[in-house]
Amino acid sequence: VFVDINDDFNIDPDAIEKPISHTLVGLEEIKNRVEEMGISCFVAYNWQFSPIILRVKEILAEALLGDLYYMRVSVGQDLRRWRSRDYKLCYSSKKDGGGGVMLDLVHDINYPAWLLGESLHAKACVTRKLSDLEIDTEDFVESILESDSGVLVTVHQDYLRTPYDRSLEISGSTASLTWNSEKNTIVVKNNDAVLVNESFDGRRDTMYEDEVAFFVESLNGEKYINNIDE
Repeated sequence: VFVDINDDFNIDPDAIEKPISHTLVGLEEIKNRVEEMGISCFVAYNWQFSPIILRVKEILAEALLGDLYYMRVSVGQDLRRWRSRDYKLCYSSKKDGGGGVMLDLVHDINYPAWLLGESLHAKACVTRKLSDLEIDTEDFVESILESDSGVLVTVHQDYLRTPYDRSLEISGSTASLTWNSEKNTIVVKNNDAVLVNESFDGRRDTMYEDEVAFFVESLNGEKYINNIDE
C-alpha cells in the first residue's frame, strides 16, 4: 500500500502489499480510517498496468464479445526456477510467511475481477501439494468463481509448470478472446472472422514503470487513489 502518511495515522507504507490481507478481520476499520483522513491508498496490482490487460479491458468495454459467459484464467511456473537462489528459503515456500501459490500468484484472481469491474464469489476450490517441492504450502489450486452478473470465472494457479505460462480465454455471445504469454497476442474471433489480432512485445518491465509513475503522482499529490473497496 502506498500512502501519504499523516502523523496520527501510524502506518508503514511498506507494510502491506498484495493482497491487502488474507482475512476480512480489521479491513473495515482500515477502510474507514483511510476514507476519514483522505489518505491515498493503493494496493499494488501491477498487471492492472499491463498494456495487454489494459487492451483486454478496452475490448470488453467496447462489447466486442457481446454478453460474457465465462473466463478461463491460468498461470503456472516452476518454483525452483522462479525463486532460483533457493526457493526453500523464500516466503513462497512457507505458510507462516504468506506463501503458497494462491496468494503468491493472486494477480490472476485480481485481474479478472478488475476486467469485469465486479466482485467475484467463490463457488468451489481445490488446493493440493502435488510435487516433491520442499514447501509447507500448496503448489496447485483450481478455483471456480462467479461474478455479480453471473460470469463464471475459473482460475488455475501452480508452482509446477515448465515453462512459465499465463493465459486468458473469454467467451461471449458474439465472439471469444484469447491471450497467452508465449505468443503475447490478443486474438478476438467470431464464427466468420478475426476481429482483433494484436501483438505485444512481451516486456514485463513496462507495467512496473507505469505503476511507479502512477505512485509518484500520488505521492506528489497530483492524483488521489483509494482502491481498498476493490
